[in-house]
Amino acid sequence: MITRRTLTMKEASQWLGISYHLLAEKARKGDIPHSRIGSRVLFRAESLENWLNQQEELKLSR
Repeated sequence: MITRRTLTMKEASQWLGISYHLLAEKARKGDIPHSRIGSRVLFRAESLENWLNQQEELKLSR
């Protein structure tokens, strides 16, 4: 059995607890790690976790 390593835009927005539209905007601007394969935008949970940690560190260092 193959285990998926990516999340769709809908899954990633739910995982992050933000709206689909906010995630789409952040991906479009390149503010959040993602991969585009054809018309699909995919996210790795590991990359999102790392991104969240970086965002926390940035806020704490200010």
